Amino acid sequence: MSTVSGEHFLVTRLRFLGDIVLCTPLLEALREARPDSRIEFLGASPHVDVLRDHPAVDRLHVLPGRATTADMLRMALRLRQCRFDAVFDLFGNPRSALLTRLTGAPLRVGPDRGTRARLYTHRRGRPAGDRSAVRHHLDKLVPLLGEAPPPRPTSLRVHPAERERVRAALDLPERVRVIHPGSTWPDKAWPGDRWPILVQRLTEQGGAPLVVIEPPTQRGLAARVAGDTGARPLDVLDVRSILALLTHADLYVGNDGGILHAAIALGVPSVGLLGPTEPDIWFPYEHLGPFRVIHRCDEAGTDARGRPRSRLTRIDVEEVLARVGEVTAATRDGAT
Repeated sequence: MSTVSGEHFLVTRLRFLGDIVLCTPLLEALREARPDSRIEFLGASPHVDVLRDHPAVDRLHVLPGRATTADMLRMALRLRQCRFDAVFDLFGNPRSALLTRLTGAPLRVGPDRGTRARLYTHRRGRPAGDRSAVRHHLDKLVPLLGEAPPPRPTSLRVHPAERERVRAALDLPERVRVIHPGSTWPDKAWPGDRWPILVQRLTEQGGAPLVVIEPPTQRGLAARVAGDTGARPLDVLDVRSILALLTHADLYVGNDGGILHAAIALGVPSVGLLGPTEPDIWFPYEHLGPFRVIHRCDEAGTDARGRPRSRLTRIDVEEVLARVGEVTAATRDGAT
């Protein structure tokens, strides 16, 4: 166990949105273990904004999404001036490892991965047993605390004023159901022709109005999915607006991605569609509440244009509707 006695900590996970959300159990465990400490977080824009107003984070350090060498140098200087007592790197890529080293912190914990692991004072491999990303992150606290805190749910915060401001700006009813058909990675996306069918079936079942989130890199997708079903396609929203939208949601259905993790962290009954992703690592949620995952993974391949094709073709609409029924019933009954 480290003898570090300081109370100024930095946690870093440069990207992506879902990965940053999965850091929140560590942040809360660190706050509970050292309640008088100052905890800061380093991440890249725009996704790190998901942690704004989180009670376990005292300050955000925001690196541009496409950081230049000059950006890196400025950030390194700022971090070094903070005089951290310990830094926990939950990403471990070359940039985060270098920035961790340049803080000059006496305790620097990171993954035991490649030659860059030499930049840490303590290196942690994946713990045996439960493979969840949450448990893997919590294990990084062992050099400071002597043991890993027990796993806990992820969490995010949205101020009530922010919640109502976004509802008014979008002219939303108090309760909605949210569909997100987009994906950064084509092979992680459920086939596009199935989303309109799902939306039509959900509309026929009744319930809160349906809204469809527009992916920033797939303009027009929300409108195509909504079609003439009566669902409402939304324009592209920033991270904080999406969080505020989710606080009004009775249901979220989406591909593997950051917004799925955010919905669960806000307690929204959710169904996640996963293909080339290992649920026991990246979806450690089903025992925590009305959260369900469907995992089917086809062989990798390309379409007629040579682009990666969906690997979720074996997930059909009926199965998604069945999982929606499960989370709806669990929510109604107050069960998991």
